[in-house]
Amino acid sequence: FKPNAVRSNVTEGFGERVVPVLKDCGLGSADLNRAVRLTHYSLAGTVTTWKAGLSYEPIPDIRIRIVRSRDIRAPSISEGFAPGSTQAVDVIVPNSAPNLYTPGTFRVTMVTNGNPTLTPEIADTLSLGAIFKPRFFPGFSASVDYYNIRVKDAIQQLAQNDIVTLCYAGVSTACGLITADGSKTITQITRVPINVASIRVRGIDFDASYRTSLGTILPGSVNLRFIATRSLNYTLNTGVTTTEYAGMNGGPLSTISAPKWRTYTTIGYDGDRLSLTGTMRTISQGVYSNSWKRGVDIDDNTIKGATYFDLAGSYKIMGDRSKYIEAYFKIDNLLDKAPPVAAQNVSSALQTNPILYDVIGRSYRIGIRLRY
Repeated sequence: FKPNAVRSNVTEGFGERVVPVLKDCGLGSADLNRAVRLTHYSLAGTVTTWKAGLSYEPIPDIRIRIVRSRDIRAPSISEGFAPGSTQAVDVIVPNSAPNLYTPGTFRVTMVTNGNPTLTPEIADTLSLGAIFKPRFFPGFSASVDYYNIRVKDAIQQLAQNDIVTLCYAGVSTACGLITADGSKTITQITRVPINVASIRVRGIDFDASYRTSLGTILPGSVNLRFIATRSLNYTLNTGVTTTEYAGMNGGPLSTISAPKWRTYTTIGYDGDRLSLTGTMRTISQGVYSNSWKRGVDIDDNTIKGATYFDLAGSYKIMGDRSKYIEAYFKIDNLLDKAPPVAAQNVSSALQTNPILYDVIGRSYRIGIRLRY
């Protein structure tokens, strides 16, 4: 197949309105936020997304929020127009419906390609949270948010046998990817992305920060911040199989990694000219697969977590807040920590998960900023 030339145009309009529901009364204050967006994709059609949220502040120290929204993800150009390829593969045709196709194992041609008829993925999102800013503790704020996302018509590229299984389950889209001869023997499978999967993602986000002046000790201020996310579910249903990814750190060839915990802790100093920030990033220990049993399916199902330290800083050589020349630096993975080993039985694969872990090691950046 030859490369494709594709053009995609997006046209959209949106509106948003905030309406006070409670104000200047003994019950606190509340705002209702509503938004709608109409988007036309030249390749994927027209979709409408919206958001409705309520924010309630019973006392100045606490704000409670709830948001319900309809969200989408349009197909990417690579999903719709990936350059094609062909190969010979084996496909297993079950005996469950012999009148549909001839049962047995056959060597067929598999055509892998993009799918220009894809439609946007649709997500229904619910988030509940609260913000705390206690008046007795100036400079401190914290928030906690629960999110629940359900995605339907998710785009998935299935294996050849899964396409046959879906067809036998009555999914017409999958049957359209199968070509058979006059004797009902399958001769070709077209493997393209299709809107067939569903995804559910749940979790909790935490965010706490504190900022204070150093007073007479040193000009400037110190700020502390802690961010964490706890993955409760990352469930993918391809229409054939259902996999729970929460807690799976994944092997080298994994496309989805969802460790149970990820955290970011920063401590920083901001002065008139000098700024320094230290960051600690953590990834919790996980497993290769939630469906494997240690000692039965695999000898050791665990994959170690990781902790990384970063350091960044800047110094204003001259100027003020509006016009200045500033030198800056950033060191990622300050201690040059190697990624944990996550084995794979493919010799060319990196023996760790490059999506989740740092495979570069210590890296440096330096530069000059000018604002005028």
